[in-house]
Order: sequence, then structure tokens, then C-alpha cells
Amino acid sequence: MKKHILVIDDEVVITQLLASLLALSSYKVSIALSGQDGLNLYRADPPDLVIVDLFMPGVDGLNVIRTLKSEYADARFIALSGAEGGTQLLAKAKELGAQFAFEKPVDNQT
Repeated sequence: MKKHILVIDDEVVITQLLASLLALSSYKVSIALSGQDGLNLYRADPPDLVIVDLFMPGVDGLNVIRTLKSEYADARFIALSGAEGGTQLLAKAKELGAQFAFEKPVDNQT
């Protein structure tokens, strides 16, 4: 059975690129263009992993991690940020339970 990854990012180009790369690696991929949509998708069909942008309007990535970790203790996250001050956001994401945190653009060799 394919592993399921949920990509949450308000940048359409980023979500499409990640979804394409992950699908090529035989993952089942779901996409959410907002934090709230990501919460709804997670609750409807919990994935094995969430890749979440931290800086989004409305429900941001930190709130997504915080909310899902409180509802699903075993939720797993990779946090991404390309925003100014992203290093602090990424550190906070790890404090909240993200397994990995990367600055955009991500080096595929990392």
C-alpha cells in the first residue's frame, strides 16, 4: 500500500511541484492550499506524513502542527519556510513536534 503524504502550502507552484515529485516516487499525495483545508483533509483521511509551509494566511503552519499534534499524537511533519525570519519559525515547528524543518528553497541533496 502506498504511503500517503499531505502537502499544505498556499503557493500553487510549490504544491504542484512537490506533488509531482512525490507521485513519481510512488507516494499517494493530497494537496491543500490553506491550513484550514489541510486540517480538514487530515481529519478526513489521515496521511502518513504532512509537509507544511509555516507562513500562510489564515491558519498558518505552526497552528496546523499544534492542532493536529493535539488531536493525533502520532502525526508526523516536515516543516518548510521561505519567509523572512523563517529560521525562528522552523525552530518553533520542531518544538511543536515537526520531525524535520527546512528553509525554502529546499536542496534535494539534503
